Amino acid sequence: MNLNDFNITHDSFKCKLKELILSAQTKAEKLQTISDFNELVGKIDFESVKNSLNAVQDLDLHVQHLLLNKDDLKSHQKTTERIESCLSKIAEKLDSETSSNDSIKSLSESIQHLHDQIDAFSNRPVVQHIPDSSATDHVLEAISKQLTELCERPQVSAPPPPPCLTQTLPSPPKLIRPEHHMAIHSSKDNFIDTDLELELIAFFDSCKDKFKSEGDRQCMTFGEQYKYTGSRSSATPQLIPPVLQSLMDKVNSEYCTEGQPQVNSCLINRFIGPDSSLPMHSDNELTIHPESFIHTISLGASCTVSFVTTSDDSETHTHVCQPRSIYSMTRQSQEFFRHGISKGSIRAGTRYSITFRSVSFKNRNSTCILGDSNTCGLKFGVNPKNSFGSWMPGKQIFTPVISDIDPYQCCGYKNVVIHCAINDLKSDEVKNMADIRRLFSLYVNKIECIQAVNPKVHVYVCPPLPSKRAELNKKSLYFIRLMREELLPSNFGVTFVDGFDGFLDQAGLLSQHLSKDLNRYQKPDYLHLNWKGIAKLGVLIRNTVLLRMNGGNDRRSRRSRTPWNNKHPSTGEAEGYAGAAANGFSHNRDGYQSS
Repeated sequence: MNLNDFNITHDSFKCKLKELILSAQTKAEKLQTISDFNELVGKIDFESVKNSLNAVQDLDLHVQHLLLNKDDLKSHQKTTERIESCLSKIAEKLDSETSSNDSIKSLSESIQHLHDQIDAFSNRPVVQHIPDSSATDHVLEAISKQLTELCERPQVSAPPPPPCLTQTLPSPPKLIRPEHHMAIHSSKDNFIDTDLELELIAFFDSCKDKFKSEGDRQCMTFGEQYKYTGSRSSATPQLIPPVLQSLMDKVNSEYCTEGQPQVNSCLINRFIGPDSSLPMHSDNELTIHPESFIHTISLGASCTVSFVTTSDDSETHTHVCQPRSIYSMTRQSQEFFRHGISKGSIRAGTRYSITFRSVSFKNRNSTCILGDSNTCGLKFGVNPKNSFGSWMPGKQIFTPVISDIDPYQCCGYKNVVIHCAINDLKSDEVKNMADIRRLFSLYVNKIECIQAVNPKVHVYVCPPLPSKRAELNKKSLYFIRLMREELLPSNFGVTFVDGFDGFLDQAGLLSQHLSKDLNRYQKPDYLHLNWKGIAKLGVLIRNTVLLRMNGGNDRRSRRSRTPWNNKHPSTGEAEGYAGAAANGFSHNRDGYQSS
């Protein structure tokens, strides 16, 4: 290497060294700058900066809001008022035009939208975005166009609505208490002679230590146990003594004729002087037979009994009980009246009242069946081979259609079973869902009336019986759907009677095995059950009622579900019910029926 090359290399080295020194100084300065920047950033209050920016933005929007032309808003308001006035006049002219109603409705919606825009434009918070005025102009232009089209359209008479829609819903039946549901059914003076009165008073005086104090009176019971609210004497009922037995026989022979339930319970009330009283009450205990009478005989001092209605407690009747007299009340009237004895109603002395009732704990299962001709074969009695048996007393009332249901016929019964609707559904006037819903509304109204006149009742509803006509079954299925989706969820006093799928065959029609082939006119019968079907119907009703009364203990096997009533038809099951029907629907796997 020569000298020149060395000089060049030395100069390059010095240049490179200078560059490195300058670069190091620059980096040191940058690092110091970054350090200073970080220190400054750490001292900045970003929350205050954010608030300041928001304040500036709000101020800007507020200034824009103040710069708006209020005359424009007033102009928009006047325009909408003018449009509404015009629209009102058009609506009066086109009141009978059905097709115009939709246009008017559309215009009303547009005007309402315009109102909303104006309200939002003038009354909105300042932090909101200001709407574009062109949108309002667009709405006004659309309204003007619709008004022009509406005015130029020729008036056309609207076609009449379908016949089914012109039929108004039947008005709810007016609840007018029947005349036989009076406070006192009958009364008679001198029902017994003086000798029997003295004998009874002497007997009661000898039993003073057996009376139990209940309020301002004393009580003692004989015969069948009768419990009521606040009762103390009912805990130890006694055998009926001979002197009372002869009086009970007299009452049964004179008042409990023509199939009336015989009285079997006797309650003695002892009133001493004017301070004695009897609170207002109703003898509406479920153990009293719903078709029975309540008879009261007075001994000793006279007394005035007051009767008031249960609805408003207004006094409606007073009855003076003379010595040796008797007055009778129906058990059903206890749903409408209360009676009692106020202090001072008994004159000086001692008064005994003897009240006879027809009492049985089985009356808690008392059942009233309101049904069509398919229920006419269901019988009540004590023989389980041809009736519901003694554990389920009651009566059957023929109600072929829903409108025939009389709520007052169910008074006093714990259970009411409704099995009617199919005759309504098969009518030619029932053509669509609107007609079926109208029937359903009447059906629900009848149930509510039954519950109104009999607060302690529980209603069991049977689905419409399937038929041999598919079209009728479609109506029935829609009616059942309304029952399940609207009636049952809204009324907890109603229970659905399951098991009606057992009346179906493989085709989903009423089974030939359980129905009649010909009716009484020797024509094909598509609706009525034969004796096997009636027996099966009796089993379903009886088991549903007694199962609920038995506290819900069901030992029967659970079955799967179908659209008809949540259960699948089973051939083996149908044969089982048919076997039970051969014995007069005394199918008794749960031990409900007994003689």
